[in-house]
Amino acid sequence: MHINKVIVVFLAFTCLAAAYPGAMTSEDDVLTVGVIHIPPYVDLKSDPAKPIGIAIDATTQMAKECGLGVKFIQAPAWSRVLAMAKSGRVDALTPTLKTEERLAFL
Repeated sequence: MHINKVIVVFLAFTCLAAAYPGAMTSEDDVLTVGVIHIPPYVDLKSDPAKPIGIAIDATTQMAKECGLGVKFIQAPAWSRVLAMAKSGRVDALTPTLKTEERLAFL
């Protein structure tokens, strides 16, 4: 059940990012997503150039259904992924949960 909640919250954040054109990167048709290694949601160890996992699959499918491409940007720590989101380098994070702090910049 916990996995379903994480995916639902992530999909909500992704929809918000896709719905606001100003939140998108300069390549408006590409959703840029910050990720870290958190199996089974995100696995970067198998092939660092091509992440896999539950959250990767869900993000890729959602972006496809929204008519967007998706680009995953890896970081070594969650604090760096959050910093990328705060600076606007990424449009979304996965996996993530909704918090008041994150609503301020996502």
